[in-house]
Amino acid sequence: MSALETLDQNVPIGITSAGASEHSFPTSNSSSAAAEGQGKKSSKLKKRKGERKEKRPKKSKKKCIDDSDEENDSQKGENSVVTVESTKETKETTKEEDVIEIDVDDEEKKPVAAAAKHVVAKAIPEPVAAAAKPAAKPAAKPIPVPKPAAPAPAVPPPKKKKLSMPEAILETLREACGPMNVKEIAAKLRTTDTVLNNILGKMCDSSNGKKALVKKKIQGDGANAKKTIYFANQKAAANQVTRPDEGLFESTKQENELLKSELLTLSSKTAKLLAEPKNTEIDATIAALESEISAMDKRIVLCKAASPSQSGGKKGKFGLKKKELPSDTRSLKLRINNMRSEWVKRKNKCMDFVGACADGMEKKPKECAKLMQIETDEEVGCKLPDRYTVAEEEKKLSVGFRR
Repeated sequence: MSALETLDQNVPIGITSAGASEHSFPTSNSSSAAAEGQGKKSSKLKKRKGERKEKRPKKSKKKCIDDSDEENDSQKGENSVVTVESTKETKETTKEEDVIEIDVDDEEKKPVAAAAKHVVAKAIPEPVAAAAKPAAKPAAKPIPVPKPAAPAPAVPPPKKKKLSMPEAILETLREACGPMNVKEIAAKLRTTDTVLNNILGKMCDSSNGKKALVKKKIQGDGANAKKTIYFANQKAAANQVTRPDEGLFESTKQENELLKSELLTLSSKTAKLLAEPKNTEIDATIAALESEISAMDKRIVLCKAASPSQSGGKKGKFGLKKKELPSDTRSLKLRINNMRSEWVKRKNKCMDFVGACADGMEKKPKECAKLMQIETDEEVGCKLPDRYTVAEEEKKLSVGFRR
């Protein structure tokens, strides 16, 4: 087995020459013969390959010089350099691959280079070569433009019911509201006189009891000496207009009255609702009241936090103690009576003084009180309260218990 065949089986090899490209070339018989002539070099290449596997660098280049002088005398002056490069060529394998570069300077080495190129082409499979190529960038997808909404399909008008010939004749005479001859009817319906004569004869026949049309012959002068006209029979039930239903009139009147009464009630309700304040007005008044309440609460807090002397606590205005009011009604009534008697005494003293001044000035007491700027009870409208009869009640009770 030759050295190149062993390399082909074990490791994928890429061989490049100085004067040739790195792409694969087709095989030839001369290249295979040259490869067999290198069989004696296989032992040395195997040894060097084992050394490379033990060291296993990421990128290593080794130059091997062929020293076999005995076997190849003609190649003594030439140097063949073998460079081994181990790189990760493919994505599928994790092992490093060795690349052998052979520099061929002489024309005699060309068969060897051709054989090496054949080995490279055979060693690198097509899927690996395809994977080594850079993947093409996907084309940018065009942004879809929103299509305008299709207009709503127009609603087709309702199809008119196709009338028969007798119905069409009768409808034409009703719309005309007058007599018509055969030619006029034929022009309206776009038909011939011969077709209409047979149909008009059947419609004017009273044997079946349904005489829809009435015909009348008119005698004249000239070409229209004999003329037949047709018109709708107004006495026939089919040609008469349907009479209105009296019951329907009554029911509609009653419904109208009910609707009027409902309208009055609804109008009154709407008037009440419109008279009431709106939600915005209510919210405004509520906000104003809440602000006022918050202000009053602040004032209350300030008053409670004030000192007793400022708020009129136990001591009065002049620092004197306030008299506590009695809890029972009897003592309260007695206290009121004492205050009333004291007030009467002061009033009597004041009026005596005013009377004495009036006598000395020879004036009336009222005029003298005005000069002295004294207000009387009559001017102010003050009325002296009645005296409580506490002592009399006690006497009565005491007399009752004694008995």
